[in-house]
Amino acid sequence: MIYPQGKTIHQNLSAEYTDVPQLLSALTGNGFSGVVEIEGGGTKGAFFIARGQMIDAVVGVDADQPATTGDTAVPELFALAKQPRGLLHVYELTAAQVEVATGALRSELVFKDLSTDFIRMEQFVTKLGQEKHTGYIEIFGKDGKRIGTLSFRTGDPVALQVLSESGQATLFEGEAIPSVLDNAVRNGAVFNVYRSSGVSMETFEAAGTGPRGPEGPALKAPAPQARARKEPKRATEPAAQPEKEVEAPVGPAPQEEAEAPKEPASPALEDAGAGVQEVDDISANGRKEFISALQRVLSKIESFIDHISKKGDFQRVFRRVCVDASDLFHFLDPFEGQFEYDSGRIRVDDTIGSDDLAVATAYCLNLVLADLNREFLKGAALPPGLKGEIESAFRHYRDAIKNSGMNFVVPANMR
Repeated sequence: MIYPQGKTIHQNLSAEYTDVPQLLSALTGNGFSGVVEIEGGGTKGAFFIARGQMIDAVVGVDADQPATTGDTAVPELFALAKQPRGLLHVYELTAAQVEVATGALRSELVFKDLSTDFIRMEQFVTKLGQEKHTGYIEIFGKDGKRIGTLSFRTGDPVALQVLSESGQATLFEGEAIPSVLDNAVRNGAVFNVYRSSGVSMETFEAAGTGPRGPEGPALKAPAPQARARKEPKRATEPAAQPEKEVEAPVGPAPQEEAEAPKEPASPALEDAGAGVQEVDDISANGRKEFISALQRVLSKIESFIDHISKKGDFQRVFRRVCVDASDLFHFLDPFEGQFEYDSGRIRVDDTIGSDDLAVATAYCLNLVLADLNREFLKGAALPPGLKGEIESAFRHYRDAIKNSGMNFVVPANMR
């Protein structure tokens, strides 16, 4: 791993005779941004600090893929500092440089190949802010060339690294980010979203730093990275909400205008007693049968759309709709990690009730089909029998779907 060393504050200090916990406490207390590098026994490691906040740690910085990162690296670094003839270096960087350097240390792919054709970057950045996202967005042009990286810390865009045509990187912070980002993606972009994790205060305390050094100020704990689980919204009236208008499809005009599903009453996921989940209204075999049927339906639609447009169009539309619907059905939010459809397979948390799953997927599928009809089908029909197969997949849940305000899964102009 290579990171900019910036301004040298201390170099070649004896790590063995330096009170590393006290040094870290002093640096964080002074709002320092930079790297505290430790080397000993042929190994290098580093603590990363941004704006006085300890955000990550790594052992093995001289390798392409660091051996250890995050909480696990903390005790190893303190042990490394006690090695005979160990050395310690402190380099001052900007907070943006630190954020960019640590972004990919330990990250998890959340979204892949999202397109500004379907998602407005400005709105997506706002949503990540609401989700208190920590991680980064990897941005590419339509030609596949890398545009840059936008880093987040607990929902705040903290650094935007933009690459020029020659490959030179320029870093932007603060108020400059929105306008530079808007300019960077003005011709369209494809982007991947990653969630990152760093180190916790508890790990430092357990490793021997304690909450406060002997003389210096207390270490600051990183702000929480995981967002609190949304409480399900409860409808105040049993009646469905008003219907949303859906733009009529382009091309041969069908006789009946597409109808978007009514926003359903939010799913009932009430906990009973000590958090016991509400029992499903059908057997486990029935749930498996439904998920299997839903997988077949989604896979067939995906294959059909990819054939008439380009591969990945269905997946992008489906993901966008799920994100939009997550205010109604919290488990559709990818940050919850409770529902995912990818490459013909569905993964869903066992705690999600079958009725809730059916209503949510029916709601999303209705919107997806309406969008696909408008964007790609242009009023053309789905493959023979597929409409009937879609409705059949939800046959056990017709009452629940109707109670939510929907009459059919397939939009009216596609029936």
